[in-house]
Amino acid sequence: AFLLTRRLDERARLHPFETTLLRHVPFLSGLAPYELERLAAASAWRDVPAGTPVVRAGEPGHEFFVVAEGELAVDVPGSSHRPVLHEHDFFGEIALLRSVPRTATVTATSPARLLVLSAQPFLAAVTGAQDGYAVAAELAGRYQDLESVGGGGAG
Repeated sequence: AFLLTRRLDERARLHPFETTLLRHVPFLSGLAPYELERLAAASAWRDVPAGTPVVRAGEPGHEFFVVAEGELAVDVPGSSHRPVLHEHDFFGEIALLRSVPRTATVTATSPARLLVLSAQPFLAAVTGAQDGYAVAAELAGRYQDLESVGGGGAG
C-alpha cells in the first residue's frame, strides 16, 4: 500500500501558481479548491511577444485568458477608449459565454505571459458553479453595455 501511495503522490502534480491566478477571477473564485485545481490542470501557458494580437474582434472565440505578466491593450471597434490589462486581469469570456464573435482586439504591448483555458473546461467550470455562470454572464453583459457607450470590454 505504501508503494502505491508513493506512486500516486509522484504522479499527482499540483498547480499552485495557476490555481492562485484563477482564484483572482471573480466568477471562478467561488469554486471549490478541487475544481480550481482541475481547471488549473486543464490550463496551458502562452508567452506572447510585444506587438502580437492575442484575439481579434470579429473572430470566433475558443479560449479564455488570465494575465500572469505583461500589459495588453484592448481595442473595441467604434470606441476611442483603450483599456489596458495587467496581472490578474482576464479576457475572452464574452465570446465563450454568449457564443458571439470576439468583441475586441487584445494586443500585447509588452511581452506577456497568459494562462489559457479552452472553451470546454472554462464553460464546464463556470456553468457547473452555483453562481459562476450568473456572475460571469453579468460581467459579460456589463462589458457589452460599456462598449455601447464607449467603454471597454475584452471579449
